[in-house]
Amino acid sequence: EHPARWSADTTRAWLLTAERGKFNHVVLPAGTTAGDLLSVDAAGLGALFAGQGRAARDGHEGAMWVVGADTDAALAREITNALKREACKWRLE
Repeated sequence: EHPARWSADTTRAWLLTAERGKFNHVVLPAGTTAGDLLSVDAAGLGALFAGQGRAARDGHEGAMWVVGADTDAALAREITNALKREACKWRLE
């Protein structure tokens, strides 16, 4: 199935294994789908994740890393590019 049609759960599962687990430390905001991620550029990705780290830490979810305005924009670009490469493998019907 094309990533633009993935559920939030499928997107989260992909993120854990994409690029040999390179992004397995990234926590997506609740309900975020691959379609959401594909609809923003790397700069917008940081805005999408803003504030997620504090909410997750307050929820005692353990150690994690989230993409945000105060983090390395290069990683946000890498996530976006990896998802675009995945999307290129599929054809929307």
